Amino acid sequence: FMKVDFIRTFSGTEFTIFEPQVKQIMIIDIAHALSHLCRYGGHSNKFYSVAQHSIATSYLVKPENALCGLLHDATEAYLVDMPKPIKYKMDNYRIMEDNLYAVIAEKFNLPLVIPDNVHEIDSKMIWKYEWDYFMLNNPQKKHKDFYKSFFENKNPGIVRSEFLRRFQELVKKQNK
Repeated sequence: FMKVDFIRTFSGTEFTIFEPQVKQIMIIDIAHALSHLCRYGGHSNKFYSVAQHSIATSYLVKPENALCGLLHDATEAYLVDMPKPIKYKMDNYRIMEDNLYAVIAEKFNLPLVIPDNVHEIDSKMIWKYEWDYFMLNNPQKKHKDFYKSFFENKNPGIVRSEFLRRFQELVKKQNK
């Protein structure tokens, strides 16, 4: 019935998972898929998408890393999000993820290695903001404005639009 060497994406692209090509990478597919993927393997007290996390990350990293911050989890649009303890035990998954990131980096003119600043902010998002809010159900009053901006439970279509808007803004800045 179906070939097993590709997935059909939101845009209708036949995306070859094991041999990704630059022409197959579509920002609409990334925005759509990430806005529908829940972080923490779905084990949070409220739906919180990978796209929401990525948008917040793009605002917290150094300005020169903002586009990379937005797209640091773009591989998950095609490979899905996987909890870190599982991901780090699966060598083939990490190889696929690294290969796919290289293609995404080429498509969007990102560094081939995600900058340390992006990794630092990605980790900081977990321990400073996300864990208390989504896992412990204990939001910190000092972060209420941050929560309101990035953690509100939003319709995936709204988040997709916000992701695309942020992408366009950052690409415009990059091209100046």
